[in-house]
Amino acid sequence: WGYWPKGVLRLGPCNESAALLAQWVHFNKMRRLSTRDGGDLLPKLETLALPVLALAGQADTMIARPKGCQTLAAAFGDTAQFHICNQARDGEDFTHARLIRSRAAARSVWPRIAGFANHVDQELTSQ
Repeated sequence: WGYWPKGVLRLGPCNESAALLAQWVHFNKMRRLSTRDGGDLLPKLETLALPVLALAGQADTMIARPKGCQTLAAAFGDTAQFHICNQARDGEDFTHARLIRSRAAARSVWPRIAGFANHVDQELTSQ
């Protein structure tokens, strides 16, 4: 399958897996997470006991569209959290890359992720 060189997406120091990106693009088109034998994994996600925070950039029209992210988050059940990062609440209608690497993301997106991770950590350590 290969990879997308790190310079193409400009999201960090690592290459992006072409197989992962191909599966995500397929999911966005078909709303299915397919196994190699054609089975659908989406209905099985709710059985996983995982904390889920799904964020999507309002202006991401190519890689992680808000509707696809929302569908994937909903598959994990009622405890999954989903948020569309946009100008009104977050200071920018983020594209995929800017959701990670922009000043507006540093002010609003990263603190939200850190807060979620801290909350999960507190829940786990109190058990």
